[in-house]
Amino acid sequence: MLAWKLRIVVLWISLAVCQSASTYLLLLQPGAVRDLMTGHLQGEDVQGAGVQVYTLLLWLVPMVMAYLTLVLKDADNRGVNAVLGGGGALNGVAMLVPGQGGVTPAGVVVGAVGVLVPLLILWHAWKWPRPDEVGTDRRQESRGQEGRGPEGQGHEGRHR
Repeated sequence: MLAWKLRIVVLWISLAVCQSASTYLLLLQPGAVRDLMTGHLQGEDVQGAGVQVYTLLLWLVPMVMAYLTLVLKDADNRGVNAVLGGGGALNGVAMLVPGQGGVTPAGVVVGAVGVLVPLLILWHAWKWPRPDEVGTDRRQESRGQEGRGPEGQGHEGRHR
């Protein structure tokens, strides 16, 4: 199960990096810094609470999910990652819609990654092995019980 969790954690961190790249590319558009200095970016008031909360969530949700993926129980993990992965994919599609400044070729690439990564999160959450699908041998390996006798001690435990 840890391998599945680590895959999803890496995807969430990749999404946060993708959001950073998207923001950086947005600031490279002609006139973006000038507009930002006047309090607007792509026609939006950057001092408004809605824009600030949305921008914060672009980074905060992936980073919190990277942590929660490691600590939540498997059943909860599947649901939360599936819902937020699907929501992230929808957000990525919305970001590909040209705004006031248009979409640059680099923005399209970052936007496509911003759709692909959440879809991979959704897929991994969907394919996450259920406890009844994991064989007995796998459960023993995760507890470190392989090759042990009935008392739970192998040969190495008898030498003192």
